[in-house]
Amino acid sequence: MARKRLGLTRNRRENVRDSILNRKTKSLFKKVEEFSILCGVDAVIIIFSPEENQPIVWKSTNQAKELLMRYFSFPTFERIKKLVIHEMYLSKKVDEMKEKVDKIEKMNEEKEIKLLFRQLVEGKNITEFDSRNIKGLLKLFPTTMDKIKERKEQFILQQQPSQPPNSPSNFKLAEENVTQSPCPMKDLINDQWFVETMSSNQYYFGLGGGSCTKSA
Repeated sequence: MARKRLGLTRNRRENVRDSILNRKTKSLFKKVEEFSILCGVDAVIIIFSPEENQPIVWKSTNQAKELLMRYFSFPTFERIKKLVIHEMYLSKKVDEMKEKVDKIEKMNEEKEIKLLFRQLVEGKNITEFDSRNIKGLLKLFPTTMDKIKERKEQFILQQQPSQPPNSPSNFKLAEENVTQSPCPMKDLINDQWFVETMSSNQYYFGLGGGSCTKSA
């Protein structure tokens, strides 16, 4: 059968308090001894009880005095460097718990706002929301729009065909875009007057096969 847990209140009966003190003291001595052996450190316990004229010391008074003298031989800044005060320890734990609670509350708020936004998209009337829900939706709106814009840009990029810059299709498009300049020589060759003139004056231009001088 499990032993009943003691409440963290002072017991009014002196004999009960003495019994608890003896039992807890023995347990504390055992734990500190295990701690000292396993971790290889020097440790002593000094307990002051209002019912006792002399403090309760573990392991011995001489060892306690020696360890205290070693402790006080260090400079003040060395002694307080790793000193843990109970109030400071509790204050640190309270701050850590507050930070955890704030994170959980923020996560719950974000989930609630996303749920409300989904309900709004599915057709729920905005008049059914209170002012707190509307403020949360207004905070979520810019973030949601940025995500939608990003997804849209990604979709457009995926739909575009990927072609290397020097692909044949690109060269074909470049050739189609180039306008051909007119060739004046081709037009002259097709001109009947130009052909007849050149034929009748071929000796003058030096195109004939004979001599360019006429006999008298």
